[in-house]
Amino acid sequence: TREYFRDVYDHMIQTLDRLDTLREVSAGLMEVYLTVVSNSLNEVMKTLTVIATIILPLGLIASAYGMNVAFPGKEDFSGFIVSLVLMGIVVVVMVMFFRRRKWL
Repeated sequence: TREYFRDVYDHMIQTLDRLDTLREVSAGLMEVYLTVVSNSLNEVMKTLTVIATIILPLGLIASAYGMNVAFPGKEDFSGFIVSLVLMGIVVVVMVMFFRRRKWL
């Protein structure tokens, strides 16, 4: 019976070793999965940051026209056109900058 118990003990040790190996493999797979998810989230955050950065100056220009203070061009239609052209130029310059840096 001792030989039988030794054999059972050896099988148990082998099974525990396999279990430890599988545990390490599954931990490694989980680590890889979390890395992929993190990289995907970083790409989404980068895109959202670029979009917010492009919209920020447009909001600043538009808010200047929303203030109750007099400044040149506010009362004329030409001032509105100038502000739209300025916003367009800002957007084009920022998009070109972000594309050159390969952020967009």
